[in-house]
Amino acid sequence: MKIIIYFFLSFLLISCQPKTVETHGGLIVDIEITDDASNESKINSALDIFKKRIENIFENNPQVILSTDKKSIQLKFPLVTDSTLVKDFVVRKGQFKTIETYNVKEIYGYLDEINSKLAEDHNYQYQIPVDISKDSGKNELQKNLSEIEKETIIKNKFSLFTILNPNISSDGSLADGPAIGISMLKDTALVDSIFRDKKFSSLLPNDFECKWSRYSQNKFVWLIALKKPGNKNVITSEMIADAKTVKGEFTDNLEVNFILKPEYVHLWTEMTRNNINRSLAILIDDDVFSYPKVVSEIVGGNSSITGQFIEVEAKALAMILKYGPIPVDFKIKGITKL
Repeated sequence: MKIIIYFFLSFLLISCQPKTVETHGGLIVDIEITDDASNESKINSALDIFKKRIENIFENNPQVILSTDKKSIQLKFPLVTDSTLVKDFVVRKGQFKTIETYNVKEIYGYLDEINSKLAEDHNYQYQIPVDISKDSGKNELQKNLSEIEKETIIKNKFSLFTILNPNISSDGSLADGPAIGISMLKDTALVDSIFRDKKFSSLLPNDFECKWSRYSQNKFVWLIALKKPGNKNVITSEMIADAKTVKGEFTDNLEVNFILKPEYVHLWTEMTRNNINRSLAILIDDDVFSYPKVVSEIVGGNSSITGQFIEVEAKALAMILKYGPIPVDFKIKGITKL
Protein backbone atom coordinates (compact mmCIF):
# COMPACT_ATOMS: atom_id res chain seq x y z
CA MET A 1 0.00 0.00 0.00
CA LYS A 2 2.81 2.38 0.94
CA ILE A 3 4.56 1.57 -2.35
CA ILE A 4 1.43 2.40 -4.34
CA ILE A 5 0.92 5.68 -2.46
CA TYR A 6 4.60 6.61 -2.91
CA PHE A 7 4.43 5.88 -6.66
CA PHE A 8 1.27 7.99 -6.99
CA LEU A 9 2.83 10.92 -5.13
CA SER A 10 6.00 10.68 -7.23
CA PHE A 11 3.96 10.68 -10.43
CA LEU A 12 1.95 13.67 -9.20
CA LEU A 13 5.08 15.65 -8.34
CA ILE A 14 6.67 14.90 -11.73
CA SER A 15 3.50 15.79 -13.66
CA CYS A 16 3.23 19.11 -11.79
CA GLN A 17 6.75 20.22 -12.69
CA PRO A 18 6.75 23.39 -14.81
CA LYS A 19 7.51 22.93 -18.49
CA THR A 20 10.93 24.12 -19.59
CA VAL A 21 12.85 24.29 -22.85
CA GLU A 22 15.06 21.52 -21.50
CA THR A 23 12.10 19.19 -20.97
CA HIS A 24 9.73 20.26 -23.77
CA GLY A 25 11.92 22.05 -26.31
CA GLY A 26 10.47 24.47 -28.81
CA LEU A 27 10.92 25.64 -32.39
CA ILE A 28 13.30 27.91 -34.29
CA VAL A 29 12.09 29.30 -37.63
CA ASP A 30 14.73 30.75 -39.96
CA ILE A 31 13.40 33.22 -42.52
CA GLU A 32 15.18 34.62 -45.57
CA ILE A 33 14.14 38.09 -46.75
CA THR A 34 13.71 37.73 -50.53
CA ASP A 35 12.40 41.23 -51.29
CA ASP A 36 15.08 43.11 -53.27
CA ALA A 37 13.16 46.35 -52.76
CA SER A 38 13.10 46.05 -48.97
CA ASN A 39 14.59 48.91 -46.99
CA GLU A 40 15.35 49.49 -43.33
CA SER A 41 11.91 50.95 -42.67
CA LYS A 42 10.14 47.90 -44.18
CA ILE A 43 12.39 45.47 -42.33
CA ASN A 44 11.77 47.23 -39.02
CA SER A 45 8.04 47.14 -39.71
CA ALA A 46 8.25 43.41 -40.48
CA LEU A 47 10.08 42.80 -37.20
CA ASP A 48 7.47 44.79 -35.29
CA ILE A 49 4.55 42.91 -36.85
CA PHE A 50 6.14 39.52 -36.24
CA LYS A 51 6.80 40.53 -32.63
CA LYS A 52 3.22 41.68 -32.05
CA ARG A 53 1.83 38.54 -33.65
CA ILE A 54 3.82 36.01 -31.67
CA GLU A 55 3.71 37.83 -28.32
CA ASN A 56 -0.09 37.95 -28.50
CA ILE A 57 -0.34 34.28 -29.48
CA PHE A 58 2.32 32.50 -27.43
CA GLU A 59 3.61 32.79 -23.90
CA ASN A 60 7.11 31.88 -22.66
CA ASN A 61 8.97 34.80 -24.27
CA PRO A 62 9.05 34.11 -28.02
CA GLN A 63 11.81 36.06 -29.78
CA VAL A 64 12.35 37.88 -33.08
CA ILE A 65 16.01 38.28 -34.08
CA LEU A 66 17.34 40.14 -37.15
CA SER A 67 20.65 38.96 -38.58
CA THR A 68 23.58 41.38 -38.65
CA ASP A 69 23.44 41.59 -42.45
CA LYS A 70 19.67 42.29 -42.25
CA LYS A 71 18.93 39.58 -44.80
CA SER A 72 17.29 37.05 -42.52
CA ILE A 73 15.10 36.83 -39.43
CA GLN A 74 15.01 34.13 -36.79
CA LEU A 75 11.90 33.44 -34.72
CA LYS A 76 12.15 31.42 -31.51
CA PHE A 77 9.11 29.71 -30.00
CA PRO A 78 9.93 28.16 -26.58
CA LEU A 79 7.65 25.21 -25.65
CA VAL A 80 5.89 25.32 -29.04
CA THR A 81 6.09 21.99 -30.88
CA ASP A 82 3.47 22.24 -33.66
CA SER A 83 5.46 23.30 -36.74
CA THR A 84 2.38 23.10 -39.01
CA LEU A 85 0.54 25.58 -36.82
CA VAL A 86 3.48 27.98 -36.85
CA LYS A 87 3.95 27.71 -40.61
CA ASP A 88 0.28 27.89 -41.61
CA PHE A 89 -1.03 30.47 -39.15
CA VAL A 90 1.87 32.56 -37.83
CA VAL A 91 4.84 32.76 -40.19
CA ARG A 92 3.06 33.83 -43.32
CA LYS A 93 2.66 37.07 -45.27
CA GLY A 94 -0.88 37.53 -44.03
CA GLN A 95 -2.60 39.39 -46.88
CA PHE A 96 -6.33 39.31 -46.15
CA LYS A 97 -8.92 39.53 -48.90
CA THR A 98 -12.68 39.03 -49.15
CA ILE A 99 -14.05 38.59 -52.68
CA GLU A 100 -17.16 37.47 -54.50
CA THR A 101 -17.71 33.91 -55.68
CA TYR A 102 -19.46 32.00 -58.43
CA ASN A 103 -22.18 29.51 -57.62
CA VAL A 104 -21.19 26.14 -59.02
CA LYS A 105 -24.53 26.02 -60.87
CA GLU A 106 -23.46 29.09 -62.87
CA ILE A 107 -20.27 27.54 -64.18
CA TYR A 108 -21.00 23.83 -64.33
CA GLY A 109 -21.77 24.04 -68.06
CA TYR A 110 -18.26 25.35 -68.75
CA LEU A 111 -16.72 22.64 -66.59
CA ASP A 112 -18.75 19.96 -68.34
CA GLU A 113 -17.48 21.23 -71.71
CA ILE A 114 -13.87 20.98 -70.50
CA ASN A 115 -14.60 17.50 -69.17
CA SER A 116 -16.05 16.39 -72.51
CA LYS A 117 -13.14 17.77 -74.52
CA LEU A 118 -10.65 15.94 -72.36
CA ALA A 119 -12.60 12.67 -72.55
CA GLU A 120 -13.63 12.62 -76.20
CA ASP A 121 -10.94 14.34 -78.29
CA HIS A 122 -8.87 11.33 -79.35
CA ASN A 123 -6.79 13.41 -81.75
CA TYR A 124 -5.76 15.71 -78.93
CA GLN A 125 -5.04 12.89 -76.45
CA TYR A 126 -4.51 15.34 -73.61
CA GLN A 127 -0.99 15.13 -72.25
CA ILE A 128 -0.32 16.31 -68.73
CA PRO A 129 0.76 19.95 -69.08
CA VAL A 130 3.78 21.23 -67.19
CA ASP A 131 3.50 24.76 -65.81
CA ILE A 132 6.97 26.25 -65.51
CA SER A 133 5.89 29.56 -63.99
CA LYS A 134 7.57 30.66 -60.77
CA ASP A 135 4.62 29.58 -58.61
CA SER A 136 4.30 26.09 -60.06
CA GLY A 137 6.00 24.18 -57.28
CA LYS A 138 2.98 21.92 -56.91
CA ASN A 139 3.44 20.75 -60.48
CA GLU A 140 6.56 18.77 -59.60
CA LEU A 141 4.09 15.97 -58.90
CA GLN A 142 2.88 15.74 -62.48
CA LYS A 143 6.42 15.93 -63.86
CA ASN A 144 7.23 12.79 -61.94
CA LEU A 145 4.33 10.68 -63.20
CA SER A 146 5.57 7.50 -64.84
CA GLU A 147 5.00 6.73 -68.51
CA ILE A 148 2.69 3.88 -67.48
CA GLU A 149 0.53 6.28 -65.49
CA LYS A 150 0.40 8.70 -68.43
CA GLU A 151 -0.63 5.89 -70.83
CA THR A 152 -3.31 4.76 -68.38
CA ILE A 153 -4.77 8.29 -68.26
CA ILE A 154 -5.03 8.41 -72.07
CA LYS A 155 -6.33 4.85 -72.40
CA ASN A 156 -9.11 5.53 -69.86
CA LYS A 157 -10.17 8.72 -71.66
CA PHE A 158 -8.82 11.01 -69.00
CA SER A 159 -11.28 13.76 -68.05
CA LEU A 160 -11.61 16.55 -65.53
CA PHE A 161 -14.24 14.74 -63.49
CA THR A 162 -12.00 11.71 -63.00
CA ILE A 163 -9.82 13.80 -60.68
CA LEU A 164 -12.33 16.47 -59.57
CA ASN A 165 -15.56 15.02 -58.23
CA PRO A 166 -18.37 17.56 -58.81
CA ASN A 167 -20.22 18.89 -55.76
CA ILE A 168 -23.39 16.81 -56.04
CA SER A 169 -26.02 16.84 -53.28
CA SER A 170 -27.72 13.71 -51.94
CA ASP A 171 -30.64 14.05 -54.37
CA GLY A 172 -28.30 13.96 -57.36
CA SER A 173 -28.49 17.67 -58.21
CA LEU A 174 -25.70 20.23 -58.09
CA ALA A 175 -25.16 21.52 -54.59
CA ASP A 176 -25.58 25.22 -53.84
CA GLY A 177 -22.55 27.42 -53.20
CA PRO A 178 -19.06 28.08 -54.61
CA ALA A 179 -17.49 24.67 -53.94
CA ILE A 180 -16.91 23.22 -57.43
CA GLY A 181 -15.85 19.77 -56.33
CA ILE A 182 -13.39 17.77 -54.29
CA SER A 183 -10.03 16.25 -55.26
CA MET A 184 -7.36 14.19 -53.63
CA LEU A 185 -4.43 16.31 -52.49
CA LYS A 186 -2.15 14.45 -54.91
CA ASP A 187 -4.34 15.53 -57.85
CA THR A 188 -4.55 19.26 -57.08
CA ALA A 189 -1.52 20.14 -59.22
CA LEU A 190 -3.03 18.36 -62.20
CA VAL A 191 -6.38 20.14 -61.76
CA ASP A 192 -4.55 23.49 -61.54
CA SER A 193 -2.72 22.74 -64.78
CA ILE A 194 -5.95 22.02 -66.62
CA PHE A 195 -7.47 25.34 -65.61
CA ARG A 196 -4.24 27.17 -66.60
CA ASP A 197 -4.10 25.50 -70.01
CA LYS A 198 -5.22 28.06 -72.63
CA LYS A 199 -7.18 25.37 -74.48
CA PHE A 200 -9.52 25.22 -71.50
CA SER A 201 -9.18 28.52 -69.68
CA SER A 202 -10.50 30.24 -72.82
CA LEU A 203 -13.78 28.36 -72.33
CA LEU A 204 -14.34 29.91 -68.89
CA PRO A 205 -15.68 33.39 -67.98
CA ASN A 206 -12.98 36.07 -68.06
CA ASP A 207 -13.36 36.85 -64.37
CA PHE A 208 -13.31 33.20 -63.24
CA GLU A 209 -10.55 31.85 -61.02
CA CYS A 210 -10.42 28.98 -58.58
CA LYS A 211 -8.45 28.26 -55.44
CA TRP A 212 -8.24 25.40 -52.99
CA SER A 213 -9.78 25.48 -49.55
CA ARG A 214 -7.29 25.80 -46.70
CA TYR A 215 -8.69 22.70 -44.99
CA SER A 216 -8.34 19.12 -46.19
CA GLN A 217 -10.48 16.16 -45.18
CA ASN A 218 -8.75 12.78 -45.18
CA LYS A 219 -6.44 13.80 -48.05
CA PHE A 220 -9.30 15.43 -49.98
CA VAL A 221 -9.67 19.17 -50.55
CA TRP A 222 -12.41 21.40 -52.01
CA LEU A 223 -11.91 23.65 -55.05
CA ILE A 224 -13.68 27.01 -54.73
CA ALA A 225 -15.00 29.12 -57.64
CA LEU A 226 -14.08 32.80 -57.27
CA LYS A 227 -14.55 36.03 -59.21
CA LYS A 228 -11.44 38.03 -60.00
CA PRO A 229 -12.06 41.26 -58.13
CA GLY A 230 -10.14 43.72 -60.28
CA ASN A 231 -10.27 47.12 -58.56
CA LYS A 232 -13.69 46.69 -56.98
CA ASN A 233 -15.76 44.27 -54.92
CA VAL A 234 -12.92 43.40 -52.58
CA ILE A 235 -12.12 44.03 -48.91
CA THR A 236 -8.40 43.92 -48.03
CA SER A 237 -6.10 44.02 -45.01
CA GLU A 238 -5.58 47.77 -45.33
CA MET A 239 -9.29 48.38 -44.68
CA ILE A 240 -9.35 46.62 -41.28
CA ALA A 241 -9.21 48.70 -38.08
CA ASP A 242 -9.15 45.92 -35.49
CA ALA A 243 -9.69 42.20 -34.93
CA LYS A 244 -10.14 39.83 -32.01
CA THR A 245 -11.38 36.36 -31.14
CA VAL A 246 -14.94 35.85 -29.88
CA LYS A 247 -17.14 32.88 -29.05
CA GLY A 248 -19.70 31.99 -31.68
CA GLU A 249 -23.24 33.25 -31.15
CA PHE A 250 -24.80 29.82 -31.56
CA THR A 251 -21.86 27.52 -30.81
CA ASP A 252 -18.85 27.38 -28.50
CA ASN A 253 -16.51 27.55 -31.50
CA LEU A 254 -14.14 30.52 -31.61
CA GLU A 255 -14.66 33.07 -34.36
CA VAL A 256 -12.47 35.93 -35.55
CA ASN A 257 -14.29 39.25 -35.38
CA PHE A 258 -13.00 42.15 -37.49
CA ILE A 259 -14.00 45.81 -37.69
CA LEU A 260 -13.53 47.91 -40.81
CA LYS A 261 -12.19 51.44 -40.84
CA PRO A 262 -15.09 53.95 -41.06
CA GLU A 263 -14.23 55.05 -44.60
CA TYR A 264 -14.68 51.46 -45.90
CA VAL A 265 -17.89 50.50 -44.11
CA HIS A 266 -20.03 51.56 -47.08
CA LEU A 267 -18.07 49.22 -49.38
CA TRP A 268 -18.77 46.26 -47.10
CA THR A 269 -22.45 47.23 -46.85
CA GLU A 270 -22.71 47.42 -50.65
CA MET A 271 -20.80 44.16 -51.13
CA THR A 272 -22.98 42.23 -48.68
CA ARG A 273 -26.17 43.80 -50.07
CA ASN A 274 -25.25 42.71 -53.60
CA ASN A 275 -24.48 39.16 -52.50
CA ILE A 276 -27.44 38.20 -50.31
CA ASN A 277 -27.97 34.42 -50.55
CA ARG A 278 -24.54 34.09 -52.15
CA SER A 279 -21.15 33.30 -50.63
CA LEU A 280 -18.20 35.59 -50.09
CA ALA A 281 -14.78 33.97 -49.93
CA ILE A 282 -12.31 34.92 -47.19
CA LEU A 283 -8.69 34.43 -48.26
CA ILE A 284 -5.37 34.73 -46.46
CA ASP A 285 -2.45 34.75 -48.92
CA ASP A 286 -4.72 33.19 -51.56
CA ASP A 287 -5.74 30.27 -49.32
CA VAL A 288 -9.53 30.06 -48.95
CA PHE A 289 -10.18 29.97 -45.21
CA SER A 290 -13.97 30.09 -45.44
CA TYR A 291 -16.81 31.06 -47.78
CA PRO A 292 -19.82 32.04 -45.64
CA LYS A 293 -23.21 32.70 -47.17
CA VAL A 294 -24.53 36.25 -46.85
CA VAL A 295 -28.01 36.26 -45.30
CA SER A 296 -28.45 40.04 -45.09
CA GLU A 297 -26.51 43.22 -45.71
CA ILE A 298 -24.06 44.27 -43.00
CA VAL A 299 -24.28 47.96 -42.19
CA GLY A 300 -21.89 48.40 -39.26
CA GLY A 301 -18.61 47.16 -40.72
CA ASN A 302 -18.39 44.50 -38.01
CA SER A 303 -18.17 40.86 -39.16
CA SER A 304 -16.84 37.48 -38.10
CA ILE A 305 -14.88 34.71 -39.79
CA THR A 306 -16.21 31.32 -38.78
CA GLY A 307 -14.39 28.02 -38.95
CA GLN A 308 -13.35 25.06 -36.87
CA PHE A 309 -10.48 26.96 -35.30
CA ILE A 310 -8.64 25.79 -32.23
CA GLU A 311 -7.85 28.63 -29.83
CA VAL A 312 -4.31 29.31 -31.00
CA GLU A 313 -5.37 29.28 -34.69
CA ALA A 314 -8.13 31.81 -34.00
CA LYS A 315 -5.69 34.03 -32.08
CA ALA A 316 -3.17 33.85 -34.91
CA LEU A 317 -5.75 34.74 -37.54
CA ALA A 318 -6.97 37.67 -35.42
CA MET A 319 -3.40 38.99 -35.09
CA ILE A 320 -2.87 38.73 -38.86
CA LEU A 321 -5.96 40.87 -39.42
CA LYS A 322 -5.22 43.27 -36.57
CA TYR A 323 -1.62 44.12 -37.50
CA GLY A 324 -1.74 43.57 -41.25
CA PRO A 325 0.55 41.69 -43.65
CA ILE A 326 4.35 41.48 -43.43
CA PRO A 327 5.63 44.32 -45.69
CA VAL A 328 8.57 42.36 -47.14
CA ASP A 329 8.68 39.17 -49.19
CA PHE A 330 10.27 36.21 -47.44
CA LYS A 331 10.54 32.46 -47.42
CA ILE A 332 11.02 29.93 -44.64
CA LYS A 333 14.53 28.46 -44.89
CA GLY A 334 13.96 25.86 -42.20
CA ILE A 335 12.24 24.91 -38.97
CA THR A 336 14.36 23.24 -36.30
CA LYS A 337 13.94 22.27 -32.67
CA LEU A 338 15.21 24.38 -29.80
